[in-house]
Amino acid sequence: MNKNSKRIYWMLSLFGIGFISGVMNVFFKSLSSLWNENSVLDTMSWILRILYILLGLASAYYYDQSNRLYLRQELEEEEEESQKSYLKTFRYQGIATFSLGIAFAIVLPLFMMTTFLFKNRSGHMELMLLGIDFFLVCTSFLLSYLCMKNLKLTRGFAISIFSTPKEGLSLIYKYDEGERTIYFEEFYKALYRLNVQIFPLLYLLIFYCSIEHFQFLALFIVLGLQGYLNIVQYIAVRKFYK
Repeated sequence: MNKNSKRIYWMLSLFGIGFISGVMNVFFKSLSSLWNENSVLDTMSWILRILYILLGLASAYYYDQSNRLYLRQELEEEEEESQKSYLKTFRYQGIATFSLGIAFAIVLPLFMMTTFLFKNRSGHMELMLLGIDFFLVCTSFLLSYLCMKNLKLTRGFAISIFSTPKEGLSLIYKYDEGERTIYFEEFYKALYRLNVQIFPLLYLLIFYCSIEHFQFLALFIVLGLQGYLNIVQYIAVRKFYK
């Protein structure tokens, strides 16, 4: 892709984001005129609840399959079959970890929504849903245990449930060299996209959403995240060029 094509691509992307933001703004305004805030939160909480259960089941299933395939490939006598089982082991591990990450991103906002609804209405139904969502939060620790068990078996590394960055780095160095290189490359690309592409688009979105009321909290969150990424990059440069 040449420079002109890239410029056209980004202009179209900005136009598309602006158009989608406008459509979403009109949609949510019309939705709020039909439903009150509690009704919208009710609908969203049920969607997130179902999604979390599906992702949790997918994560548990693929971690189990990954464990089974890893044990099977050690018993396989044919090299080709052993290689197939080996590849499936870590492919399933990747699917399980992806499902677990999305489930983690869902469960806490879900519990916050239900807590807000319980505080506003304090009914028996809200109390029951609050208990159910608290149970879902507890199941996230069970899913974490399945992840830890899988990593100990397949990677030979016992990571803690509240792991530190140092533990995460030690885990990465348990990976094969080629796999580790790909991870480092993708992590750097993700950080670069965040800093150079996604954050500027978020500023435009915040500006658009601030036409009626300025979004101070959203702005401070994005500024804090971008500042943190740049500080981390500066620390890396200082460590190498002492």
